[in-house]
Order: sequence, then structure tokens, then C-alpha cells
Amino acid sequence: MDNTLAVFTKLFFILNPVASIPLYLSSIQDKDQREAKRIAIEAVGLAFALAMFFLIVGDAFLSFLGIDLNAFRVAGGVILFLLGLENTLNITFREKSSSKQSRASVLIATPMLTGPGLISTIITLKQDFSMIEILAALSIAMILAYIILRSSNLLVKYVGNESLNILNKIFGLLIMSIGANMILNGATKIIKSLSEI
Repeated sequence: MDNTLAVFTKLFFILNPVASIPLYLSSIQDKDQREAKRIAIEAVGLAFALAMFFLIVGDAFLSFLGIDLNAFRVAGGVILFLLGLENTLNITFREKSSSKQSRASVLIATPMLTGPGLISTIITLKQDFSMIEILAALSIAMILAYIILRSSNLLVKYVGNESLNILNKIFGLLIMSIGANMILNGATKIIKSLSEI
């Protein structure tokens, strides 16, 4: 149970559904509740399917490409650190797609929910936790992401955009910390393996 909670905490902060609220709200303008629900289900469902794919075959894919897991851990940590920096400082290191060019549900699913940060974290978590623990944590995190998306209007109404922006920045700091920890762990293991040669 403690392991599942630890995994859930990491995955939920990296998912950061709060950051997807503006895109979701813009995509459901002038749409009825049925269509708004469909967009949320489609977005979270696609994000979950993509995450599951990398949970099942991610490490095998890395092995096929000859990529060392610790090197991937460092690279994933860098990505997480940059994603957290984006949230915290309101800057961007990537081109943001327009909802006019792609379906909103797809953009929310990836890269907003299941992006490079979540994918790299899921693959590296398999070294320390069981598939069942990761799957349980991922499922809970995705369910909460869906609830947050569907409650977007209420959150904006009662919590306010400013409070949500502050929460998003806190999420960013936590994501940066997770990324820094991944970099440190990966680099430490690489140095240790090199010293044993």
C-alpha cells in the first residue's frame, strides 16, 4: 500500500491535470454536457492507453535500441526538470500545438497528460516497483485526472484562476524535484558502474 501511494504521488504530480484545465475549458465552449464528458473520457482514455503501452513494453523497447536504463533515467530527469520549469516560470521549451490543428482530446492526452516526462518515469519506476503497484497508482491518478477535468468549471468558479495558477506552480516545483532526483540517481549508478570496470 505504501509503495502504491509513493508511485501515485509521483505520477499524479507529473500528470498535472490542473495544467490541462484551460485547454479543456476552451474545447468544451458551446458544447453540451454529453460532448464535454466525451472529450474528457477520450482524453484520459487515450492518455491511459499510451501510458500502459510504455508500462508493458517500454523497457523492452529501450533494450532493443541498446539504451542503458540509467542513461534514460538521466534523460527523463532532464525532461521532468524542464517541464517543471515551464510550469513554474511560465516559459516554454516546446512548440505548443493549436487545438484547431488537432482534436482537443488528443492534445490533452498527449503531451499534456501522458508526455515524455510521464513515459520516462513509468519506465524507470519498473526497476523499483511491481507492475501491479504501478498499474494501481496509474489507474487512480487517471481517474482523479478525469474528475478534475470534469470539475473544471466548478474549480475555476470557486477556487479561481489565480489559485489554480499558484497550484500549477507548486506542481512545477515538485516535478522539478522529482526530475533532479532522477538525474542524481541515474548519474550515481552510471558513475558506480564505470568505477567497477
